[in-house]
Amino acid sequence: MIVFLVSGLWHGANMTFVLWGALNGVAVCLWRAGAQKWKKLPVVFQVVLTQALFFFLFGLFRADSVAQFGQICKGIFAPQGFHVTDAFLETLRIPFLRTLLSGAGIAITDHANAVLSAALCFLTALLLCAVPVNNYNRQYRRTPLTLAGSLALMLFCVLSMGSVSVFLYYNF
Repeated sequence: MIVFLVSGLWHGANMTFVLWGALNGVAVCLWRAGAQKWKKLPVVFQVVLTQALFFFLFGLFRADSVAQFGQICKGIFAPQGFHVTDAFLETLRIPFLRTLLSGAGIAITDHANAVLSAALCFLTALLLCAVPVNNYNRQYRRTPLTLAGSLALMLFCVLSMGSVSVFLYYNF
């Protein structure tokens, strides 16, 4: 809990950062206290709940004030519903989906095609996160090929550091 509180303070003296650190700390403490029960839940539920909490707390992190975060939450959870812009849906559009559906005799509007494409993208991402064995549990074999690949990646990273990059918290 202390580490997360200090992390929140490190990001800035704004109350949103302090709350972000505190709520992350509470979440980790709750997870540690109920780890045995948590592990019994379906993996998909664990992934969805973890991501939802992450996105919720990231909204707090990015908000300029606690009041602004309250407005964000009101916009998400209010009865008028969650609104997704067409520009966002357009970024997730699957180009051939409408053609595929029309070939199967299913007529679909342009907006419905965009919504269905987005839903399929998110479902695919969820399955890719939940189904395969994650890196934490995966056993890696150490071979000359993996050593060579690791060294090549390290060399690429070191050579990439030659360019100038702006400090992450510049003007923070």
